[in-house]
Amino acid sequence: MTQLMQDKIALVTGSSAGIGAGIAEVFAREGADVVVNYRSSLDGAEATAKTIRDHGRRALVVQADVSSSEQVERLIQEAAQYFGRIDVLVNNAGLTVRSGFMEADEAFYDKMMDTDLKGIYLCSRCAVPVMKKSGGGRIINISSVHATRTSHDFSIYAAAKGGVDMLTRGMAMELSDDGITVNGIAPGWVPVPNEGHYPKPLYDSLAAHSPLNRPGTTQEVGELAAFLASDRTAWLTGQIVAVDGGVSCMLNTPSRWRDRELFGL
Repeated sequence: MTQLMQDKIALVTGSSAGIGAGIAEVFAREGADVVVNYRSSLDGAEATAKTIRDHGRRALVVQADVSSSEQVERLIQEAAQYFGRIDVLVNNAGLTVRSGFMEADEAFYDKMMDTDLKGIYLCSRCAVPVMKKSGGGRIINISSVHATRTSHDFSIYAAAKGGVDMLTRGMAMELSDDGITVNGIAPGWVPVPNEGHYPKPLYDSLAAHSPLNRPGTTQEVGELAAFLASDRTAWLTGQIVAVDGGVSCMLNTPSRWRDRELFGL
């Protein structure tokens, strides 16, 4: 069977753990070499790189904070120098931090926006010239179901992800002449290590409010990302694709999401 990403070069930001690591693993399985970016967890990044190499593909580990223009420029430069080009950029790095609107101070707001929204702007601006040199590419921005409907204590996060969706659409229009498609992925509930342990009542409640009665996996998000990064989606751009087990089809969010005790807050 033909691999979706045979010999493509992909950069996945925030790929030392969670959804980013899942995407990087699927990319490698589908034939891509991967730049593994991390901000603080070198051990996690090295673990992702090992998984990529176990699939017979090359991996480059680069530390960079995507909210810093200087560090992003270095990240793109190192990736381009090592592999010669960048075919796919996945803007995955982000923060998912729960805080009430009135409890979130200005520093919290700035940090959320700088990482979740400005990071996409910075990485894409630096990567586009590299992509243009080789005739185009794919940019995939990781959004969230919170971009269009949210729950208690996620207002700042939801605002950042709403911005991601509109930035994705605008980029898709403006970069189309350069042979670059831009799409977004809006995951639903995908448990990842940095969220800690889900108490059983919360886990059961969230699962029960999903039409498929379970959370997603990082690999399932990765499968969609690989499809969007492949040549099979050459006429697909400016779209936000939800992978959420059907939650975005529903009218109401679970009332138990309001129970802070279940989140340990």
